[in-house]
Amino acid sequence: MNCIEIIPKFNKNIHYKEYLPYEGGYRYRFVTLKDIQFYFTHPLISRGQKLSFKDKSGRVWMTITSHTITISKNYAWDGCTPKKWWGVWWGSPDFEDTTLASLLHDILIQFSKTIYFPFSRYEIDQYFKYILLDNEFILTDLYYLGVRIGSSFADKKYDVISELTLDVIR
Repeated sequence: MNCIEIIPKFNKNIHYKEYLPYEGGYRYRFVTLKDIQFYFTHPLISRGQKLSFKDKSGRVWMTITSHTITISKNYAWDGCTPKKWWGVWWGSPDFEDTTLASLLHDILIQFSKTIYFPFSRYEIDQYFKYILLDNEFILTDLYYLGVRIGSSFADKKYDVISELTLDVIR
């Protein structure tokens, strides 16, 4: 598995903010305030290529180059995915130590069904665990179990696209 070499700093109100319920349309809990970049020890894709992941309007939300994943400013996500079913909250609460892990996990899951996507669900879940361990989060094993159990359910299909190009920056 490709290991994350540099986990970015991720401070509330500097790198991301928490939405009030109406700001996130009761759907999103957090939004990035600047681009967030992860550096990996091993190549993710071939050198000289760039993968761009977009919504249907063409807005790029994530790019992958040989050793980086960059998540764009203003990307909104729902955190560790608590859901309300049958009047009861299910899922995991969010903590300061889980927000970065949930950000990377959520965006990778969102684009995982697109063409050229380079990671398996297992790898995505491993990145989540690796960030929690790096943050010394005491409930890492429990949260990791949650994403592994979640991987056995069919993932939602998103209306997104990906594009593989030659990177003009050398």
